Amino acid sequence: MVDVQATKNEILVMYVRNILYQDIAPPFSIKKAVDLENLFFYLASNIASLYSFNKLAALVGLNDKTVKEYLGYFSAQHGAQSQSKNVSCQGLTSQLFPG
Repeated sequence: MVDVQATKNEILVMYVRNILYQDIAPPFSIKKAVDLENLFFYLASNIASLYSFNKLAALVGLNDKTVKEYLGYFSAQHGAQSQSKNVSCQGLTSQLFPG
């Protein structure tokens, strides 16, 4: 029997990776897109937490300047996606990590 929730989560994760690897990494010339992915999924799974750039950097193994840049890229891309497709990051996050 197919686990519908697992299938939905897998589709959403693929959608997020598609955005990260095709819509964010190339335009911003990010060479290690896996770091971008790790930061995104860390933030998505800890959405209610407050962090400084330094603390986030230490948690995901990047420097604070890179974390700040990546967060700016997320914000820039979210603005572009929201205007063109009416995408909600909060809605996507709640679907990826319910409960």
